Amino acid sequence: MSFNHATSRYAAESIENLSVGIDSSRKFRIYSTVYDDGMCVIEPHSKPLTVNECSQVIISICSCCLELDLGCHLILDMTICSYLSSSALGQLVKLAKALAADNYRLLLVHVGPALQHIISLTNMDRFIELCDSVKAAQEWLSL
Repeated sequence: MSFNHATSRYAAESIENLSVGIDSSRKFRIYSTVYDDGMCVIEPHSKPLTVNECSQVIISICSCCLELDLGCHLILDMTICSYLSSSALGQLVKLAKALAADNYRLLLVHVGPALQHIISLTNMDRFIELCDSVKAAQEWLSL
């Protein structure tokens, strides 16, 4: 599949509009940017979240990306997540495989040490790239 900016922008806007069922007292926002070179950066912003809330956010983002066929590389900022449930990890794997089937990659940035350990231990790092920053992920994709 070739990169289509309009399709990817529509998918990114849909991700921004996700109504994640997080406690109504917390304001949650997802920012996304689609670049002309075939990359989409998704950055969830929130007050600190519990493990269950983080997992719910990641599952919702992955499900939306899978449903809408994002059509570009995906850089997902994990700043708000210190740990994820097995369901959320499974959704990341499913998304990474779906992107790979279309010759795209899933890159996670700002991944904390506990989550890095889990990703390494489960060998998820074989098909999901971990980068220190969005800029590092963009540079990795440009190689």
